[in-house]
Amino acid sequence: MEIKNNILTPIEFMSIIIGNIIGVGILVLPANVSKYAYEDGWISIILGSIYPFYICLLGIYISKIYPDKNILFLSRKYFGKIVGNILNFLFFTIFIYNAITGLAPTGYILVNFLSFFLNKNNTIFLISLVALYTVFKDLKLIGRLNIVMLFITIFLLTFPLPGIKEGQMLNIRPVFKSSISQILKGAYETIFSYTGIEVFFLIYPYVENKKKIKSYSLKACLFVLISYSWVQFICLYYLGSETINKVNWPLITTTETLIIPLINNMRYIFIFLWVNIIIKTISNNYFFSTYIFADIIGGKIDRKFVVILVFPVILFISTYFENAVIINNFIKLATPFVLAYTIFFITIIAILVKKDVSYGKNV
Repeated sequence: MEIKNNILTPIEFMSIIIGNIIGVGILVLPANVSKYAYEDGWISIILGSIYPFYICLLGIYISKIYPDKNILFLSRKYFGKIVGNILNFLFFTIFIYNAITGLAPTGYILVNFLSFFLNKNNTIFLISLVALYTVFKDLKLIGRLNIVMLFITIFLLTFPLPGIKEGQMLNIRPVFKSSISQILKGAYETIFSYTGIEVFFLIYPYVENKKKIKSYSLKACLFVLISYSWVQFICLYYLGSETINKVNWPLITTTETLIIPLINNMRYIFIFLWVNIIIKTISNNYFFSTYIFADIIGGKIDRKFVVILVFPVILFISTYFENAVIINNFIKLATPFVLAYTIFFITIIAILVKKDVSYGKNV
């Protein structure tokens, strides 16, 4: 992509990071965390946030040294073209994974709550077409889309507010009851919900004001942490830890507390709007996967053609899962590998950058 045609404002930069993290994961986060940490799930969420903050801090450091070069360039610089592109291809699979694990569960959510007249595969196909249309656009449009969805996200997070009147203080007590082992297990369950921060390393060269990268990226991580903590609190306060563990989508359940005259069920409005949030996250990961792949092949094929090549891959894998249980098992199996590779890849790059600085090499 030509940088001159894809300059991002700091708020667009922040919105893309937030938009790439918050999606379908927040819907299942309270149930996943409360399964182990119970009333202390908020501690697990804070501990889980170490991952995005760590990755963010590495990104801030690297972006200061190489403000105009992304991680794909640095990978080839330090490991050579062949090994570097292999590492970049593995990085590409992370974004494919994020797109698939957003798309596949969304199909089941819609079939269960809204699109009763469509089967799961048809629903996934329609969502894919919407994402396909978005991905054909440029980075600037992606940035603007994420800003709009950020405000919608903030609005939707207020839906469970009436649950404060319906909830009970007993549901969030006793505090510090869980053991360290249980809290750590709960923190481990947050990993999937925190994936997406990796997009930082692809977009920072396009930020028009590089001096604001640090503050806006940290604000993005803080916003995600506060959002997750709020959702964990309100779901626990309204439902209680025992009920949360019996509900597939606790956040959706809490929206029933919002009652507006002439509107039969706010749950359907919430789901309809939140699906747009998830589609945005799918589009983000789809877009950046095609960006990485086009970079790997050296720009020999136009990115829009890569969009067409990647589309059937994402669609096929997303429709392959027969039910939600299989999807959840796949996520639990694959997410640790995604986390491990991301930490390894980015940490090694940061160490090599630091080594260049230490030896006074021209960077």
